Amino acid sequence: MRQLFVLCLLISSAFSCSKDDEQSASEFEDLVTDVYTVGYEDEGTTRSAKLWKNGIATSLTDGGNKTTANSLFVSGNDVYVVGTGSNGVDDIGMIWKNGVPIKLTERLRSYANSVFVSGSDVYVLGYISNGTTSIATVWKNEESMNLFDGIESIDLNSIFVVKNDVYVAGTQFNGHVNVAKIWKNGVPTNLTDGTTNAAVNSIFIEGSDVYAVGYENNQNDISIAKIWKNGKATILTKGIDYATANSVYVVGSDVYIAGTEFNNGKSMATIWNNNSPLKLTKGIYPSYATSIFVQGNDVYVSGYVYTGPSYVAKIWKNGEVTNLTDGTYKAYANAVFVTSK
Repeated sequence: MRQLFVLCLLISSAFSCSKDDEQSASEFEDLVTDVYTVGYEDEGTTRSAKLWKNGIATSLTDGGNKTTANSLFVSGNDVYVVGTGSNGVDDIGMIWKNGVPIKLTERLRSYANSVFVSGSDVYVLGYISNGTTSIATVWKNEESMNLFDGIESIDLNSIFVVKNDVYVAGTQFNGHVNVAKIWKNGVPTNLTDGTTNAAVNSIFIEGSDVYAVGYENNQNDISIAKIWKNGKATILTKGIDYATANSVYVVGSDVYIAGTEFNNGKSMATIWNNNSPLKLTKGIYPSYATSIFVQGNDVYVSGYVYTGPSYVAKIWKNGEVTNLTDGTYKAYANAVFVTSK
């Protein structure tokens, strides 16, 4: 209970009690809020992509028996989910619009990691493999934008679009280690110097500020969770044990981050509010926070916890946890998106 109280206190402090904020909170109270979460569940011999709306699950299929869901975006009445399916031989990048599957490639192996909708345009981030090389790919309305043609060793994890500018983030291998990078319309910016392994897992644009979160290994090869604002790094963890920041969401000057920090060898789902950490679990079982979303005064986090004998997909709202699965099969919640209408 103390943990929940502290989280609520953190969240409350992020939204000061001004008259304007009270009016804003009242407006959200009058709206209907829907919470969407995506992931997947192993069901015996099959793996099924899942979309949960307010805790109610829908299976996303491509006609086969192996699908996963990695990211989602809700625009108006349309729900876009991206992940992987199969062409019967290889994995295939998929996008589901309102549950209807669309393959991003027909024959070549491909993967879809992230989705962003800007106006009527749908951007999907992933990569295509021809069996020997993999090329990072951004699809706009199901057509490749050819931003990275001929460039190998790039892994892309997150996308954000502002007007005509396409920001993507991830990592590129320099021959020795992975370098954390952001690309704006295909032009790269290094966030790390290439001394140790690093990656960007999530990117968010607020006004003219570019936020990125991920990790960078220290000289002992222990990953340190980090946030970069306009290229300037801030350390979130001390480097005593492994940690990574997986997702970032910004509201005005308030920055919310979800990730995982190990403590005595056990992973703990963690959020940072303006760089102040809070554990979502007590560390009894391994737990992971995958995505964060802020709506009004509420902070939503997706993730999963191992409770034995399998992982349970979960969502936290202001620190209060809800199970999305019952633990019969392994299940993972990879992303959350919230709307209020």
